[in-house]
Amino acid sequence: MNEEILNLEKRLTEADASKEIDTSYILDELLAPSAIIVGPKGELYDKQFILNAHGPKRVPFEAVIVDELKIETFPDTAIVYSLTTYKTKEQSFKLRFFRVWKKLNNKWQVLGGSTTMVP
Repeated sequence: MNEEILNLEKRLTEADASKEIDTSYILDELLAPSAIIVGPKGELYDKQFILNAHGPKRVPFEAVIVDELKIETFPDTAIVYSLTTYKTKEQSFKLRFFRVWKKLNNKWQVLGGSTTMVP
């Protein structure tokens, strides 16, 4: 199961790392309909907000590097902790992610998680 979650995490990274402008189709597949992500300042982002942010107006990153990744698995749930570096032409920054994956209707999807800026 760790290998399966690892591959799904790579797809999530692809949604940010791709030079393709609209990567919302990747996230549409991977996020549960009711998914909620808590942002760095405590704001709540629902699935539609995340899809819009990865839609036709998205500005691709120069690089996205997963620095750390830890996966804890249970029978139908997985918890993921990661640290990722994002680079643009002007800056680079690190985000720490916490994600909860759940097997729903025989398909793994993200139920929720959080994102924290790392100095």
